[in-house]
Amino acid sequence: MTNNFISGFNLFGHFSTTTNILFPFLIMIFLGLSQLLPLVYMMENAYGKEHSYDYRANLPTSDVMYDNKSQIFGKSYKDWTAEWWKWAYSIPLNKNPAYDVYGINCNINQYGPVWFLDGTFNHSANRSCLIPDNIGILFPILNSECSYIEYPLIKNEDGLMECAQSIQNHVNHLNATLDDRPLLNLDEYRIQSPLFNFSLPANNFLNLTKGEISAAISDGNWVFLKPLTVGKHTITFEGGFSNTSKERNGVTNESMSFGLPIGWDYETRYDLLVIPSHSYINNKNFTYSSGGLISTNISIGEILKQNLIQLQKNLTNNYQSIKYDTILDYLTKSDGWKALGDSINETQNLSKVFIFDSFPKSVKFSYMVSELAQMLNHHPIIHIDRDKVTLVLNTWALNNSTSNFDLGFTILSDQLYELAIKDNL
Repeated sequence: MTNNFISGFNLFGHFSTTTNILFPFLIMIFLGLSQLLPLVYMMENAYGKEHSYDYRANLPTSDVMYDNKSQIFGKSYKDWTAEWWKWAYSIPLNKNPAYDVYGINCNINQYGPVWFLDGTFNHSANRSCLIPDNIGILFPILNSECSYIEYPLIKNEDGLMECAQSIQNHVNHLNATLDDRPLLNLDEYRIQSPLFNFSLPANNFLNLTKGEISAAISDGNWVFLKPLTVGKHTITFEGGFSNTSKERNGVTNESMSFGLPIGWDYETRYDLLVIPSHSYINNKNFTYSSGGLISTNISIGEILKQNLIQLQKNLTNNYQSIKYDTILDYLTKSDGWKALGDSINETQNLSKVFIFDSFPKSVKFSYMVSELAQMLNHHPIIHIDRDKVTLVLNTWALNNSTSNFDLGFTILSDQLYELAIKDNL
């Protein structure tokens, strides 16, 4: 006798009696489970977010920041703060990252195992920056500096120390985050530098003659991050202060506001894209001249392997439309980017031609841009010719208009191109 229960059908090809009885119950069970699946997903998602939040909130700051007493890449924390000031003063005003809203100048004069980031003056800033994965990152939340050239009435090192300390004493608010997680105990990272000398380029902060050299001492609240993992990271910081007009009375030049916290109490945001860096050339003399010393060798497989979770978290980008005035402002400061469209009501594409001296280099750069696009989940149109690569950017999710991701991509592409040229691809 045939077991009709197992097959579900009788000898005539119809549902068996048992199947007819069980079938409505099976449908009810299936429908019930299908209704529960979204609830299960929501619960898992909520638990995942809650678990992630708790984990990130409780992760010790020491896991991502250097201790203020430690030796870092062969120097003390104090010595690195002095190096930051020498770097900051070495860059002309028109190229200085401190006055760059978008991050165009982020990689200027970045040498050795530590990269320096700046705050922003008199307005907030959102900067995009491409950096290697084997470097520390140092930036001040707010800092103060006194030099003989700024305060000619001060005659000795103790005077410079007291000057910087008295100004910094007015700082009363500190805030910094890494990947939306607050960095804690920031008041413990107030550091006073040793005596150091800085040299001024033409078109400098202090509006003084090129080549002027002065001794100085600084005091500030700093963040010194350990190397970040490959992928996308976000840093934000801002500080606040009480009145410092008394200390400013000793300044002889009104342009000398860089060494004071006044005007620097606005939020600065860095959207960092960290890429693998397989060789890093140290400059032992730390002579700050234009260009970097980073040699990169990027691999799609390595990026996907190290950054799979990050990519999955960013399948949907938070696109924001950019006003036409902002686009025009950016284009006046960028190097070679053009807007294909000249009206607020027209579709805006951002385009640039990158020049190379051979077809293989054009292909290699295109390959690197494609990896950048993969990490950002934002994909440009790429035209490859014998000696040039043309990128065209827009955001289809915003009806092919220009978004915040397009501006960020232009900046990162320029930095990638600079690395490609210096590495002589």
